[in-house]
Amino acid sequence: MATLSTTSTKDTTGGSSETASTSYNAYTEMTAEQEFFLYELESMTDSSSIGLVLRAIYDSGDVHKFARALEQRIAHYDKNILKVCTHHYQGFIDSMSQLKNLQGRCSEIKEISVAIDHNIQQKSKELVKKGSEIVRYRKLQRNANTAIEQITMCLSVLENFAKLQNLMKQKKYYQALKVLEDLEHTYGDEINKYRFTQSLAKSMVPIREEIKKNSYDELRCFLEDVAKIWKRIGEDAIKATAIQTGFYKPSGKKDSDMESRKSFAKDDIQLSKDGTIVQRTPRTSDMEKKKIAEQYETNLSATDNIDFAPIHRCCQIFNVLGDKEAFENYYRDERKKQAETVITPPTKLQESIKSSVDYLDKILGFFVVEDHIMNSQPGLVTKAYRDHLYDMALQKITDTMNTHFGNCLDVEKMIRMKKVILLFALTMKSYGYNINSLVNDLGDFRDQYNEILMSEYCAQFDKALKDDNYTPITVNNEEEYKSILIEYPHYKRLLDKEEYPRKFPFSRFVPTVFNQAKSYLRSCMRFMENLQLSPSDVDDTVRKYGNVLLARWSGSLKYFTISSNYN
Repeated sequence: MATLSTTSTKDTTGGSSETASTSYNAYTEMTAEQEFFLYELESMTDSSSIGLVLRAIYDSGDVHKFARALEQRIAHYDKNILKVCTHHYQGFIDSMSQLKNLQGRCSEIKEISVAIDHNIQQKSKELVKKGSEIVRYRKLQRNANTAIEQITMCLSVLENFAKLQNLMKQKKYYQALKVLEDLEHTYGDEINKYRFTQSLAKSMVPIREEIKKNSYDELRCFLEDVAKIWKRIGEDAIKATAIQTGFYKPSGKKDSDMESRKSFAKDDIQLSKDGTIVQRTPRTSDMEKKKIAEQYETNLSATDNIDFAPIHRCCQIFNVLGDKEAFENYYRDERKKQAETVITPPTKLQESIKSSVDYLDKILGFFVVEDHIMNSQPGLVTKAYRDHLYDMALQKITDTMNTHFGNCLDVEKMIRMKKVILLFALTMKSYGYNINSLVNDLGDFRDQYNEILMSEYCAQFDKALKDDNYTPITVNNEEEYKSILIEYPHYKRLLDKEEYPRKFPFSRFVPTVFNQAKSYLRSCMRFMENLQLSPSDVDDTVRKYGNVLLARWSGSLKYFTISSNYN
């Protein structure tokens, strides 16, 4: 209360000296000690000291006086307060009016503030939402930039992987394998660095097995496709050999065997006056044969129409895969199966020469292909392996020929078979194969052929001997005379000076047998044609078979003479 009175007194300083003064009049009943106590109570700031002042008041013994003095002091302050309130009442009224007016204005301001705050809240929410989106998009942009940077670093990996997939679709397995190796060795760190590239790496794991499987399939398809054209390959190879060796006549059709036999009888062989055999018809020169062969080779080769790229690709692929030995074993197993199939003769081989030709053409086509692969891929097909297959085939061919033609009695069929086997043997020889076994077979066939031929001409000799009239041949004119000389070039001094009719010192039997002997020798030489025998070997062989024929004819003649004498 004392503090309030003092403050109020200070507030009235400018208005009135009476209210502004903090001094007060000393009352007569108040002693100096009481005045001191009041002053201490009014000016005291420490509440803990009040108890000391009150104790001092009680100790003085003038408590009632101090109470009256305190009441007077209170009444004095109340009076001052009243004066101050009276003095400031109008200002208070004005202030309250202003405060009331201010209250209305504050309400308006409050409503405006609330509206503004609401609007700010709404805008802030939108701003926060936009800010969140901006933060999210910035994060996405940052992640995208980081991803672009990382993908740019892995771009080579992705390009090579796309290239790998494209090559696999195009079935370019060797190129795909090279790309795969490049990915594994060159870009291994980038592949193992990220999860998406690791998934690419997992997808690349089965590619090697897929390439291996597809390569095996490609090889199998190649072998199956080639097997379909073995016959044509063999035909082309044999035709080339026929041209080189003079079997083939490009300028016109070949004569039939019987026509060739007749033509041979007329032109090729002639008996001279001293009894030696001479050849009249000129053969095709070696230069002409070579020219024809070169012309044919420029137009056709046995393997020109075969694409061996699958073999080369498979070899390259398995070399890169490091599984070359497994591929070689697989290839050789498949080829062995094919060899066993192709050397198995058809059931009706002996019924026609064409069946034999087709059979040998297929075998020849098989080994022509094998020889080509050996020359282009020596690691895949070795000479020892090729010769092993050939020895197996040669044994089967020998057994087949002996089985189906060992008992043949048709000389024309044997001549045709000789040509077929000879062309087959010469063609195989041109590719570096050993044909000794086939040559031995041809020797056996030659002996068999000559034995059949000899039996045939012995029968003709016996028939001519039986049908002869044993009278000298008589000719009535020059034409008949020359025809006899053409059949049998007999020479007798002064016979051509004699008058017609002229008589030869022999019957019709002599020219007949002479022509039979010539025909037999021609037939012997016909079988030896193109056997690449030396002239001395041919002469020895013909002489051998001629002597045998003469010996048998001599035996037949003796038997006929003895039989005639008995009769």
